[in-house]
Amino acid sequence: MTVYHKQVGCVACGKAAPKATEAYFTHNKPYQGNLKVIRDSSVHYPDGRVHYDLVLWDGESYKLKYHKFCSQTCAVQYANLIAPFPSILEEQEQD
Repeated sequence: MTVYHKQVGCVACGKAAPKATEAYFTHNKPYQGNLKVIRDSSVHYPDGRVHYDLVLWDGESYKLKYHKFCSQTCAVQYANLIAPFPSILEEQEQD
């Protein structure tokens, strides 16, 4: 996986790279870092316990799973488009 510090697109299909996020799972310990919380699926129980389930992002990083491509399919399609046809090897006659 390659991380970029601005949004880029897949070389083959142009699909925008998703945010490079990280998960935060814990019980009764709120997140206190400097990353942005982009999704909060935390559960607050009636007895006061909290199960924190967060998705965090630094606000600038994006990732493409296969370096310049969003998927293996895009990488293979791009390679097949760019690569030259294989050369035909002629059988050498053996005397």
